[in-house]
Formats: sequence, C-alpha cells, structure tokens
Amino acid sequence: METHLDNLFRDFRFALRGLRKDRRFTLIAIFALALGIGASTVVFSVVYNVFVHALPYKNLNRSVVFEIHNLANAGGNRIMSLKR
Repeated sequence: METHLDNLFRDFRFALRGLRKDRRFTLIAIFALALGIGASTVVFSVVYNVFVHALPYKNLNRSVVFEIHNLANAGGNRIMSLKR
C-alpha cells in the first residue's frame, strides 16, 4: 500500500525529470522564483521598517499630527486642528 509520502516522492521525481528535459524553462522558472522571493523580501523589509519600527527622530514627543474634521452634520465648517 502506498503512502502519501511515496506519492510525494514520485511527484518530485516526475517534476525533476521534466525540468531536466527543458533547460531553458528550468532557468526561467528559477529566475522567476528568485525574482519573486527577492521582491517580496524587499517590500516586506520596507513596510516593516517604515510602519512597524518607529522612525528614529529626535524629540518624537514634539511631533505634530494634522487632523481634518468634517462638521457638516453639526452645522459647522471644516476645520483643521493641530495636536501636540
């Protein structure tokens, strides 16, 4: 009786035989995988460093946050407030 592991090894052997037959396809597939892995690593690194880690600014507690409030439902105009 065959197990799932035997089927997996058979599938890998079949894939390797197919990759050995067409070298150009193999090189293109490896290049595409490397490019995709590299691009996703770069994007993750940028997002992680910008959004997760706090940026190293001096006196970060003195930073200013701009907020725009829509007071149309309250009968007022749009105002811009500064928070410190």
